[in-house]
Amino acid sequence: MKNKTHNTYQILNYFASTDRYKIILILTIILCLYGSFALGLNVTFTSSILNTFMFDIFNIFMFLILFINTLNICTTFDNEFSFYIIRLNNKKRYIKELLKNVLIFNILHLTIFFLIYFTIKCFLTYEPGSYKLYQNYNITNNLYLIFYLGRYIILSLLFCLIESLIYINFKILVLSLSRIFLPIGRHIPFP
Repeated sequence: MKNKTHNTYQILNYFASTDRYKIILILTIILCLYGSFALGLNVTFTSSILNTFMFDIFNIFMFLILFINTLNICTTFDNEFSFYIIRLNNKKRYIKELLKNVLIFNILHLTIFFLIYFTIKCFLTYEPGSYKLYQNYNITNNLYLIFYLGRYIILSLLFCLIESLIYINFKILVLSLSRIFLPIGRHIPFP
């Protein structure tokens, strides 16, 4: 068990040390700054967070960063860990290992995102949250925020897992489209 955990740690450590991930992390920090400074400054803490995560442009950039991050994980796993893929013996174990790495690394990436975002948001919002009922629902706005962020995280992780499955089945097509439409896609090598 220790060896399996150690292998996963080494793989995730390698993903985090690549230059492509550093670019993704810089884009994530820029998105955190945009969400904290530009969206919802003149409202309460809870309302400003809800305004940020309900804003369409913010969501497009958030899911674009997750898309690029997942594509980076999949291509790096295929290109740099061929010796490990051979040891997995069959396609089922390969898919399981790839999905596990994608899920764990995107959870870590989302954790970094939320830590940066909430740190900046705490410094910018002076007014404490109020305990009003949220719109026409019979729950407080803080409870709705917890529900909304939980749903947001689950949907974003499902998006990453579905993208990984699409990558496994249509590898060449996904890489070709990313090279055409994404500026960072030119730096992702073909397998």
